[in-house]
Amino acid sequence: KKKKLPMCKACVHEAMPDRGSTCLEKGAYLINFKGCASCQAVDQLTESNREAQEDEDGEESIEFVHTCPRCQHAVAKHSYTFAVEDGFQEYTMQCLLCGRAADTVSVLPQDPRKQAFF
Repeated sequence: KKKKLPMCKACVHEAMPDRGSTCLEKGAYLINFKGCASCQAVDQLTESNREAQEDEDGEESIEFVHTCPRCQHAVAKHSYTFAVEDGFQEYTMQCLLCGRAADTVSVLPQDPRKQAFF
């Protein structure tokens, strides 16, 4: 069982902002970063404890921790998933800093959901 890491609400302007369909597998939503609550640094965050896995169905998951590069304070745990299901690519993201998001994209050249019916 994975150890649940604390997330620091004092380091962010808004906890879990709604990001619509913007799902990040790497990087950080720095506009939401107030600064490190531990050492007050406002530096670019680093990724630590990055783990990437793929299950037997082909679903990919990536998890890492946004960390202060000066004091190693854990700001937020970032989780991203990708899967192909019924002809659609499904993306999700959940992170205190980067927010919540989900997106679905057709694997076909023309998305059948967007075709007009005449």
